Amino acid sequence: MFSLSNASHRQTLLRFLRSRLLQLLVCLTLLPLAGCGSDSSGVVDQHVTPSLTVTLDNVQTCPGLGAAQGAAYYQGKVYLYGDANPGVIREYQPVDTPNGFRLDYTGLEIKLTRASVNLIKHPTGLAFHPTLGVFLGNTVNRKGTIFRLDWAAMLRDRTLDHAVLSEITDDAAVNGSRPELVNYQGQLLIATSDYGNRDNRLRLYEPEALARATKTSDAGVLAASWPCGPWVQSLCWLPGKQTLVLVQNRIEGRLWRLTAVQLTNPDADLRTVPSFDSLDIPDELEGFTVIDDSRCVMVSSSSTDNTRTGRWQLIGSEYAK
Repeated sequence: MFSLSNASHRQTLLRFLRSRLLQLLVCLTLLPLAGCGSDSSGVVDQHVTPSLTVTLDNVQTCPGLGAAQGAAYYQGKVYLYGDANPGVIREYQPVDTPNGFRLDYTGLEIKLTRASVNLIKHPTGLAFHPTLGVFLGNTVNRKGTIFRLDWAAMLRDRTLDHAVLSEITDDAAVNGSRPELVNYQGQLLIATSDYGNRDNRLRLYEPEALARATKTSDAGVLAASWPCGPWVQSLCWLPGKQTLVLVQNRIEGRLWRLTAVQLTNPDADLRTVPSFDSLDIPDELEGFTVIDDSRCVMVSSSSTDNTRTGRWQLIGSEYAK
């Protein structure tokens, strides 16, 4: 039996307390230096600023897209979309090469028409939801519309003749819509961002409410938003990293920029997050997508050499391990 009246027991207790106090002081000292950490829920501390780096391996021309507007990866295939007349989505298969990989066109092209009318002239953003279908943005004259589409019908018809489930005016946005599926606080939400150099915001929409809405300003649609930097062309969610990439230009319509942000702080100002500006390519970056934990695809609006493949790495984050 432990007794404080016993001198030996008192000394043991004092040694134990001193040991626990020393451990606590060490933890408190190292915590600010660590700057990040993860809890049992897998949520990264809000002070983490991950750093994205990209190395490009191959360049190729993917014709038939008009000016390419973005890229998405889904079920083993890469989908490039652009503003050809009519707007199109084209399917590609990643194929290994001695110095990386390339994209081979599978022959699948979806014309973004309904009853032969060019419905989605300027596709911006392609998001695949597991139950609600595809969310595809359309930006014309700086106004955004989000279409909810039946992917199986698109693959069957190669058009939008029987695929349009709903059309939502993105009146909460400035300069268009570019949807992407993200995981925020354990929920699947639809992210989109403004394009321009003033009052830009990244917004998260609740997908079920969005599917029922006629406009994004309807009650219950907007879940969260943050101020962000200018010239955001599209978005890319990094699976397993809890990180969203803003695909941007450094100036309007020119020079490549990627900004990796973690949406853990609801009061963050994303304009303060450092960007990756090391790819000195002069044309207009439009899309970035990842096909696994190391390979990526980037597309520009140029008529030739519009597609590049390479490798990506996220550092400075617990999820990068």
